[in-house]
Amino acid sequence: MATEKWAPNKKLQGRALLFAHEYVKDFNSRAAAERAGYAAGKNAQTRATELLHSPEIQAEIRRLIDKAADEAGVSAARLITEYAKVAFGDIGDCFDDDGRLLPVKSMSPEARAAIAGVDVETSTTSAEDGPVTAITTKKLRRWDKIKALDSLARIHGMFQDHVVVHGEDFANQLVKARERARTRSRA
Repeated sequence: MATEKWAPNKKLQGRALLFAHEYVKDFNSRAAAERAGYAAGKNAQTRATELLHSPEIQAEIRRLIDKAADEAGVSAARLITEYAKVAFGDIGDCFDDDGRLLPVKSMSPEARAAIAGVDVETSTTSAEDGPVTAITTKKLRRWDKIKALDSLARIHGMFQDHVVVHGEDFANQLVKARERARTRSRA
C-alpha cells in the first residue's frame, strides 16, 4: 500500500523524470536540468523553465516533496505545534526560582524548542592584591516570537495578503467610483 501511495508518474520517463528527482535535491532548476543531461548553460535554464511548467513534472515534484515530508514525519499538525512552542513559550520556564538559567536537559521540551541557542562567555578579573575571579555570563537566544505568531496567524487565515471582492464585479465598482469622482469634480 505504501509503495502504491508513492508510485512515480508513469507518464514521465527518462530525462524528464530524472529532472524532477534532481530538482528536489536543491530546487535549482538550471543545475537539475544539467544533471539530468540537458545542455548546459543558458539552454539548460530555458529547458528547466519549460519542464517546470509541465503539469506532469509539477505533479512528480509535489509527489517527491510529499514523500520526503512523510518519511521525515513532517505534517501540518507538527509544524503548527512547533510554531506554537516558539510563539507561546514562556522564557520563565528556562530559569529556576532564583533566576538562574536551568541546565538545558532540565528544561521542558517546549522550553527547549523555543531556544535558538545559549552563548556562554567567561572572563576573569583580578584586583591588585586580590584573587582572580572568573565571571561566566550566559545569554539565552530565542527564536523570533513575532515571526512565529505571524506564521500561525497566516496559517489560520487571520491575515490576508490579497483582497477578496464578493458580489458585484470589481471592474464595475471601479467604473462607478470613477464616474462619481468625475461628477463631484465638475460640481
